[in-house]
Amino acid sequence: TPPKCIIKVDVFSIMKIPAIPLLGLLSTLTSTSPLHHASCVSPHSISNSSNTYDYIVTGSDPGGGTIASNLARAGYSVLLIEAGSDASSDIRTQVLALNDFSNANVAWHFFVKHGDDEERLKRYNLLVWRLENGEYWVGKDPSAEGHVNAERLGIFYPRGATLGGSAIINAAATFLPSDSDWDFFDKGIEDGVWSAKLMREYFEKIEHNNYLDKDTPGHGFTGWLQTNIADRATHAASTLRFKVFEACLRLVGKDPEKVLDYLTSDGNYLDPMRDQSEGLWSLPYHVTPNWRRFSPRHRVLETRNLTNATLHLQLESLTTKVLFDSCSGNDTKPRAVGVEYLQGKSVYKADPRRNASSTGTLHQAFARKEVIVSGGTFNSPQILQLSGIGPKALLDKYDIPVVSDLPGVGRNLQDNYEIPVYGNAQVSLAAAPDPDAPQCTYGAPGDHKSCLDVWYKGEGPYSRGDSNSNAFLIKTPHAVEGERDVLMFAGTGRAFAGFMPTEFFNRTSYPPSTFSWSTVKIHPQNTAGYVQIQSANAIDTPEVNLNYFAEGAETDLNAMLDTVAFARRAFASTEAPVGPVISVSPPCPPGDILDTGYCRDTQIDKDWIQDQAFSHHPTSTNKVGPDSDPLAVLDTRLRPAGQNLPANQFHSSTVHETLRAIQPSNSPVPIIESHNMKLLTLNFLTCAIKTCKTNPASFPLHPRDAELEIVEADVNLAFLKNILPRLMWNELRGICSELGLPELPPTAPTPADLVEPSSTSASALDTTEATPATATEQVEEEPSQTAKDLHRILLETCIQEGKLVCGACEHEYAVKEGVANFLLPGHLV
Repeated sequence: TPPKCIIKVDVFSIMKIPAIPLLGLLSTLTSTSPLHHASCVSPHSISNSSNTYDYIVTGSDPGGGTIASNLARAGYSVLLIEAGSDASSDIRTQVLALNDFSNANVAWHFFVKHGDDEERLKRYNLLVWRLENGEYWVGKDPSAEGHVNAERLGIFYPRGATLGGSAIINAAATFLPSDSDWDFFDKGIEDGVWSAKLMREYFEKIEHNNYLDKDTPGHGFTGWLQTNIADRATHAASTLRFKVFEACLRLVGKDPEKVLDYLTSDGNYLDPMRDQSEGLWSLPYHVTPNWRRFSPRHRVLETRNLTNATLHLQLESLTTKVLFDSCSGNDTKPRAVGVEYLQGKSVYKADPRRNASSTGTLHQAFARKEVIVSGGTFNSPQILQLSGIGPKALLDKYDIPVVSDLPGVGRNLQDNYEIPVYGNAQVSLAAAPDPDAPQCTYGAPGDHKSCLDVWYKGEGPYSRGDSNSNAFLIKTPHAVEGERDVLMFAGTGRAFAGFMPTEFFNRTSYPPSTFSWSTVKIHPQNTAGYVQIQSANAIDTPEVNLNYFAEGAETDLNAMLDTVAFARRAFASTEAPVGPVISVSPPCPPGDILDTGYCRDTQIDKDWIQDQAFSHHPTSTNKVGPDSDPLAVLDTRLRPAGQNLPANQFHSSTVHETLRAIQPSNSPVPIIESHNMKLLTLNFLTCAIKTCKTNPASFPLHPRDAELEIVEADVNLAFLKNILPRLMWNELRGICSELGLPELPPTAPTPADLVEPSSTSASALDTTEATPATATEQVEEEPSQTAKDLHRILLETCIQEGKLVCGACEHEYAVKEGVANFLLPGHLV
């Protein structure tokens, strides 16, 4: 049984570790093939480099940006590497109403596959091609318009490539996932480390809610993450669409007379039955009170400007691979000690601004403690694979030396299926213009300057939420575990059929009578997608294949059919003057739509869904799973899968990417990073106050009023031998004495001292020339009493409640439920 406490207060706080990252542990503990060291970096070169930091974080998305900021605020020196630029001055990244998801200044343009069915791909309406003149063209066949020799690129999939990551280009939805999404991590563990209850507590700590009473349970009002919803006045300005909402409410047994109350109700409310409840709620966003986009970019820039934080921001720099300390030969266990990066604007081939002169300059940076890979669902596995961490056959194909044969890196790609269901009402659904407000075009040509002028004052259309701030959730007959499984949000005068480059987005016009539901399949069952490199060149984009409906089609496809039928029934029962709404898409002939809402020939709808479904919430390419899962990259404790050891490095943005049922939202990422911050920084506890950094009395922190919890586990000799040279022995003995733990010998033991002499021969302890025979002997080694004492201290004991006190300034850090509050004291933030 693994220890109950994730990271032990008294384990890693007293190690002299330049870095024991996950990558090193993965290669050390899970690789069964000989290690080849492509990026040999000696400790000497690290200590002599001017480009050395405590931590290196690659990627400034909601994962990387959040944890880099937290680490810097805790007093560590952090290098945050971001391939994109700081686009704070681009007004489209500030005003949510002007959002442009394919904005070349902030987005990488990926082109993906939905599967290997070539005929199905040809039927996709929004295929993107590159014409001979270099311009994009969108559609099934460019030759129909006289374009010859066009190159088919694939299905457009933009990803944020700027300070703040995809939180700068997304729709800014902040809808909390189901409790089961969090509890999924705890399956088979039962220690509650990733429990929904605990994650809600983190949400309360980081949220700065702008729309609820301050005594509302389940929410926070003093955190850094701004949230808001559209107010009653915004919704009341377009009441004709209420008729469709009312029809849907009747179908789920809710009072249609309360539609406006529902539209302004909190979608993130705290209730044990929330995830089973159907109905209409407001859709929260990560925006300020005047609807300025709020993202980790604000957190990063604010942190960089703090005098007591050391955050180095390296923009326009593409991480090419992780560097390892592995110069001592194949018997040495490689540790990640830094990164290599290409400094230069638009060097990555997904950048639409790139040209032949975008070559960049190669640099290296080093980490005393850890390297944290946070490149997102597509780029985190690419970085790992380029570094020699991934499926051996793939690495061999491109002559990349294997550091660790991990077949799960890049596999298990998942996404929410999305389709529009829309129809035409009997009247125009356009809201009447406000005579007292400027007429805004929301980014289209001719936008009046006065729209921005009043927005800066917190007034006008741009300072209010959009009328699509709504979320209707239903539970189809194919719902998994009895939870609602489809989220829908409504729009009028338009329908969202998928992504395409900006210049094509407005070319499809819809009549003002259009009412559309964007429907999103929650809890998708397909895990067959993958991301894999296509060369050993870091500037090349990886192959991304989502493999739609390869698994779980019986559940997912039928749930989407159920959703289409639900929307059609609501359209048909919508009251005058708006209804009945005539269904347009999916394109079942009107005479063939049954009273149930299903198409008489269900294959028509099935084919359309499979051909036209799209997605934009990719997850899960560095999978969390049990030891028995061959594709697991990490276990639930963020350790190398298959090893009962604390992990000292994780890929922060791909931790949240293991959530199988995540709803379309940005909110889980900073919540996870707030949790991961505590798991990570507890490994290297020292006082966070900057004036203490050079005072030797500030390390280690001293326990006071400590309540210990001891959970027995099998002795792990391999771990003890590996960690022994890195322990600061005198400090460890001092902490043990303060906690009343077993007394350790005055001098540090050797690896041989950890084994009973009778249990193995001396030669078996020599791992320099390990053979199958000696490997067997090592497994059978009997731990000595010293090993048992060390195991009890390092792996079985944690401070459950109490304080950690700085010996220099006497500042106290509270420890609660085994986790230290390692953020700066309030007066320093």
